[in-house]
Amino acid sequence: MNETKYRLLGVSPGPVISVECAEQMARGALDTVSADASVSVTGVGGPGVEEGQPSGTVFISVSSKCAVRTMRYQFAGPPDEVIALTTLNALVQLKQMLLEA
Repeated sequence: MNETKYRLLGVSPGPVISVECAEQMARGALDTVSADASVSVTGVGGPGVEEGQPSGTVFISVSSKCAVRTMRYQFAGPPDEVIALTTLNALVQLKQMLLEA
């Protein structure tokens, strides 16, 4: 999965659970498909720690041609709840960015 991020989205090699990775993925998606807006997520669904980040750590980045905004979340619960909360918050952030445009 990391190789896909590096190759298709232009993510710099290194840790992928980070603000930088989330922003690079969002910008990479804009460039790759010529989209007007994008959303990316990266994080630790759990269980356990990855790249020094505890379970439930999530970075969500929303991007347009004019701006990029990235948020860090710390969700509690099992992996399926972390994924559900990540999805919900990603869509809320994308909607908010589109309404502000």
